[in-house]
Parts: sequence; C-alpha cells; structure tokens
Amino acid sequence: MKQIAVVALSPNRVFTKEQIYQHIYEEAESEVNNRIYGLIKNLRKKIEENPETPHYIETIRGVG
Repeated sequence: MKQIAVVALSPNRVFTKEQIYQHIYEEAESEVNNRIYGLIKNLRKKIEENPETPHYIETIRGVG
C-alpha cells in the first residue's frame, strides 16, 4: 500500500513503469532484509551459546 500512496500523493506527476517498479522493489527489499535479520537473530539465540559472539552463524560484512 505504501507504493500506491507515493503515486497518489503526487497526482500531477507521471511515473514510468520502471520508476514504480524501482519503488516497489526497494520497499520489498527493505522488508525482506528486516525479516532475514530477524530470522538469523532468532536462530542464533536458539543455537549459539552466546549469540553476541556467534560461532556457527557469522555475518561477514559486505558478503552476507
């Protein structure tokens, strides 16, 4: 719905399909990233002795 709001709040602006797609994709990517972060955090809590210094699931900056 946020995607529709952006278009609705700009009634005199013309959006290309690419612009609409880009906006939707950016929103979806952000939501997916947040969900993945939450899933990894919960998984670490379950399997790591100390989730703050993970041994089994590590994050490598710039890679994943």
